[in-house]
Amino acid sequence: MKEKIIFREMLSEIKALADKKGNHITKDEIKDFFKNAHLEEEKLALIYEYLAGQKIKIEGYRSAKADVLEAQTLKEAKSDDDDTFAAMYLKDLESVASVSEDEEFQLFERAVSGDDLAKAQLTELHLRTVYELSRNYSGGKISQGDILQEGNVGLLLAVNQLQRKQCLKEYRDFLLEEIQNAMKAAVEEQETMLDMDEEMVTRVNYLNEAVRNLELDMEQKVSIDELSAYLEMPIEEIKDILRMAGDEIEVEGEIYPEPHSHDHGEF
Repeated sequence: MKEKIIFREMLSEIKALADKKGNHITKDEIKDFFKNAHLEEEKLALIYEYLAGQKIKIEGYRSAKADVLEAQTLKEAKSDDDDTFAAMYLKDLESVASVSEDEEFQLFERAVSGDDLAKAQLTELHLRTVYELSRNYSGGKISQGDILQEGNVGLLLAVNQLQRKQCLKEYRDFLLEEIQNAMKAAVEEQETMLDMDEEMVTRVNYLNEAVRNLELDMEQKVSIDELSAYLEMPIEEIKDILRMAGDEIEVEGEIYPEPHSHDHGEF
């Protein structure tokens, strides 16, 4: 118990030292401060993470928060890529020649009869429809670029599955419905996968944080039984999370291979 109190006092002192330096400290300074404690690198890593959590910049150390910020930057870059893709898509549409309603109806009629050239022309004509529908999903979890691609696939399939209709509106409505169905299916599938991944990451992060806290308190590796008691969580549930985490979380006596089906990122 005395050692724990001393260790916590040292944490407070190193934080105070960093505060005096404008919330900035180096890894070497931290190591030098704790040199008489003879801490292993894993314990030092916990101290780095603790200080990073206190909004202290540690020169020479990359915190988990930095990974989160990098992920945010990548997300913003992906958004820029979507804008570029959409702009190129619209640029390509400028070369598509318009036709009258009568000409469009005749294209549908020829396509139903198996005319491949008519099918290709109809596909080009309705690429703008795909773009307009894709805008309904902007800001969602799936990128507009992916939505456009799925819509294009839906359009191609619809043109090749045409059945004779009574008027132009019925033909157009059929294409519209098939494109929307393709987009909705893609969004639902992607959101299901993302929700599963987010839940998985949340559970892994929760357990990882618990392991770090216990290791700080106990100054040693924790067992799965100790984690179960600390979190009031069934052992089997903890084992399931450890399997998902692979080698990202180390628990005394528990070794799991790195998972292959999901990538949880870094914590």
